[in-house]
Amino acid sequence: MEQVFQKSSLRKSLSTRQPKATPSEVSLPSKDAELAAAYLHRGEMLLLKGGLEEAIRSLEMAQQLDPENYDLLFRQGLALFEAGTEEGREQLLLLANRKFQKATKLAPLFFEAWQLWGSSLLKLGQAHQEKHYFQRAIEKLEKAISCSEHQVQDTLAELYWDHAAALAEIAERDGELDQFHNTMLSFERAVQTGSPLPPEFWHDYGCAALDSSDRVQDVRLLVKSIHCFKQAVSVGKPARAIDWAGLARALQTLSDSTHEEDHFAQANECYAAAAQLDPRDPEIWLDWARFLGSAGRTYKDVKKLRACLEKCAKAHACDRDDPLILAVWAEGLAYLGSLSDRLDLISEAQNKIAEALELDEEHPEIWYSYGMVLRVMGEYFADSDFYLQAVERFQQGLSIDRSYSDLWHAMATCYLLYGQMESDADAFEKAIKFYKKALDIEVKSAYLFDYGLAHSKYGEILRDQKYLETAVLHFEKAIHLQKNAIYIHPEWLFQYATALDLLGDFYDEDSYYQRAAEIFTHVQTIDPEFPSIHHKLGLVHSHLGELYGDTQQFLRALHHFRLAAKQEEENDLVLLDWGLALINLAHHTSESEERERLFEQALRKLSLSAKAGNLQAYYQLACLYSLLGVLDQSMLFLERAASYDAVPPLEEILQDEWLESLRATEAFLQFAQKIESRARSREEI
Repeated sequence: MEQVFQKSSLRKSLSTRQPKATPSEVSLPSKDAELAAAYLHRGEMLLLKGGLEEAIRSLEMAQQLDPENYDLLFRQGLALFEAGTEEGREQLLLLANRKFQKATKLAPLFFEAWQLWGSSLLKLGQAHQEKHYFQRAIEKLEKAISCSEHQVQDTLAELYWDHAAALAEIAERDGELDQFHNTMLSFERAVQTGSPLPPEFWHDYGCAALDSSDRVQDVRLLVKSIHCFKQAVSVGKPARAIDWAGLARALQTLSDSTHEEDHFAQANECYAAAAQLDPRDPEIWLDWARFLGSAGRTYKDVKKLRACLEKCAKAHACDRDDPLILAVWAEGLAYLGSLSDRLDLISEAQNKIAEALELDEEHPEIWYSYGMVLRVMGEYFADSDFYLQAVERFQQGLSIDRSYSDLWHAMATCYLLYGQMESDADAFEKAIKFYKKALDIEVKSAYLFDYGLAHSKYGEILRDQKYLETAVLHFEKAIHLQKNAIYIHPEWLFQYATALDLLGDFYDEDSYYQRAAEIFTHVQTIDPEFPSIHHKLGLVHSHLGELYGDTQQFLRALHHFRLAAKQEEENDLVLLDWGLALINLAHHTSESEERERLFEQALRKLSLSAKAGNLQAYYQLACLYSLLGVLDQSMLFLERAASYDAVPPLEEILQDEWLESLRATEAFLQFAQKIESRARSREEI
């Protein structure tokens, strides 16, 4: 946490801030005291000129001559403190602390000594990043607060600022909610003193509020952070790049939460202002690149990804030895290559991430970027092996920092993608486990959604009601947490409605199907070209038709299946579900000619689905031929489906109404015995 505010008031009117002596304590200066004062003055001058060893000897001589003079001890500590704030001379702060300790023993209510002792410990903590310094700083500063009754506004503002800064360091390390609360309280007390505060204060306050908002998940703290950074920008004369960059980060966080274009544009403008003020600062360019890269990935926006790469190049020009710049650059190249179908960019991404690892193998963010590059390759080449390679890289990052929630989340996503591609139950279970790990560290709406998605996909495969119910619960939590998800995340609504539709199969009521239909319709309104939307609407209307035998629902389903077929020609799943809807409608049609026409259409759709590679179509063709009374064909397709292991359990086959005619044949009895024998053999194995 940056702290540049000079404590100039500590040098002014020093005598007014020392404990008042009682009449019995007043005495004329002795010759030793006068000599001690001379040595003190000499030591102060030598510290200013850089004569460190001689200065310390002079200060020690002063203390030996007048060891009970707490004012002299304080002034020695002050001189050492001011010298110790210079870079490379932090060891002087340890000497200063000894002086403050002795001064406070002699004068327990010596406010200035307690305050400066706390400030010195704070600076030591910032220099060495050691927690115990911050803890001790808080103790001394709170002692100063307890005896600060008659202090002026400027002094109190400095005191509460230091106290807040030390608390913020502890809160960042421990993550306790009450620590964040106390940090904000101390910053606000500094504001309430009414003292004019410099941009450094507002910057520190903004950083602490931004960190608190992230940990506490309170949007009010995010708004406070934005206000503080705006104050820093407003009072800073001349303007400072660091304040514009802080405001950009706060607005970026708001943009990530709201996904509103206006917030994105404001953050982008602030990054531009920061870069203009300090074009040689690689950190500004890198943060800007991360911001643009994240937006480009989320919205699949080629323009933003290209801008990300441009900022990475700017950052690299400022610092060619920063591996994080290369890592972010590699991610941007990989995603842009995937979106623009350019293999050369994906190859370049591999080269960049290799360069980054040559520079540093101990940074978790580099392993995260490496894994993301491999994940993109898995999607681009439709090769599940890349997902497992990505998992290995994420695990490497977690071996360095197990609290990095994005690594857990990314690893879970790769397992989910692998599980879907390979129908691997173990991969689904790992995906669920690692999504939970990410949520245990940090609750994000995207994490909740993906956790629900893993349950939904696995529940669909297992036909497990509990998994689907868990999916619906977490979809609802994600949508509730991100209020505008119903407008900016149609894919969330789509998956939510899909889970509701699947869950409806376990209940004899229409509420799940009706809710799913409403949500799918909303998705269609937001994005009429959303992939598979008509297929899903066709399915849910078909399910409603089956539940109540409602021909109107089947007709709606057929309408949507026709539109789905126009969107995705020769989609085997659309053809399969279209054929089943035609069969169901035929069952509820009284006219024999119309029923035969519907069966004929269903036969064409199911046959096309089978030709397109859908193995489930063989079983449904067996059912249709049974309904038509063509039992030899029915048996042929049933056996073909069984050869591909594409038949339901024998119990379901024996209860399937559409196979009633076939079950009366000798061929079916032999088939059933064969299936039962095969099932027993599998159990024995």
